[in-house]
Formats: sequence, C-alpha cells, structure tokens
Amino acid sequence: MKTDSSPSRTVILIRHGQYTSKPEKLTKIGRAQALRTGKVLSKLKIDNLYCSKMPRAIKFAAIIESEVGLKARSRQIFNESILPGTREFMKRESQKLRSNRERKLFPRKVRDNKSRADQAVRFILKKPRRGQTTDVVVAHGNVIRYWVCCALNIDRKKWLSFSIRHGSLSTIRISSDGNAVILGFSDCGHLPLSIQTV
Repeated sequence: MKTDSSPSRTVILIRHGQYTSKPEKLTKIGRAQALRTGKVLSKLKIDNLYCSKMPRAIKFAAIIESEVGLKARSRQIFNESILPGTREFMKRESQKLRSNRERKLFPRKVRDNKSRADQAVRFILKKPRRGQTTDVVVAHGNVIRYWVCCALNIDRKKWLSFSIRHGSLSTIRISSDGNAVILGFSDCGHLPLSIQTV
C-alpha cells in the first residue's frame, strides 16, 4: 500500500496537569497526568517539544522529556493569558481586578495577550516545508482553546465555549497548502477516570 508522502505537520497541544497556584507546582495527580501523557507520546516520533515559560507547563514538560528523549524549549508565546471574550466575560474579568489602575489597563493587557497568542498561532499553523513532522506544545487551557478556534477559522471568542481537561491532547494536522484539520480536542482517554480533572 502506498503511503501519502506529501508534507504535513502534526501539532499536539497538551494542557499542563492539575496544579496549585501558591506556590505554583503540579499536584500528585498533575504529576501522574504528566507521566501517563509522556508514556503515550513515547510511542510516537516527536521532532520537537515546546512549553510555555510558566512553572506548571515547564514541570509538566520536564516529566515528558524523560519519556520522549527530548529537551523542551520554553517560549513566552505559549504562556497562559486572558483573551478577548464576550462583553459579559470581559466585564466579569475586569471586576476581579483589585485596583482602578489595573481595571484601566485591562483592555490593553488583553490586546497584548491576543497579540502574543496570535504569534503562537502563526507558529502552530505554519505550513510544512518537507516531510512529515510532529511537534508537541505543553501550554494552557485558555490559549489552546483559542488556537483551536483559529485552526477551525471560527470566531475566536468562541474559545469560551470549549472545556479542556488537564493532561489532555488536542491534535492539529497542517497540510502543505496550509489547511488545518483538528484530529482531536481535549483527548484524555490515556488517563484513568480517577485522574481526569478540569
């Protein structure tokens, strides 16, 4: 049987595991999620491993590193952030801020966040040049949902309509013509029910 040899890129977006915020570290369940995810990835040919610069993603990626035999490269463009959403969402997020100054700067911060997330989109959805490659990016719930909306070419504010689990895999394949196909979203079948968390 002849296999398709046209260039393609597969990008697997992984949400980091369950974590605590102060201090920011993976929980016991989060570490188990990372180990299980790493074992699944070890069965694939991974060309590049990336992660955000946030501790929970770095620690999750470090566990995967030993399973796939690659060193993760951290990039700020993959960091978590509040992204543009519905008017109600933006108002609610603004009201969570403590000071008037923070509330005043909030729209600019969201614009900056969007700019960074769009930079990541250009990286994730770039056309393959040759061969068939697989990249893994350990990132965060908000941005992964946003990137998937971009790949689907739907309203980017729809990211709020998706739910994504810790340690889950969202897979995008990009063909040589730049067409992106979602092969899976928030896939957590590799995790036992006892360690599936949102």
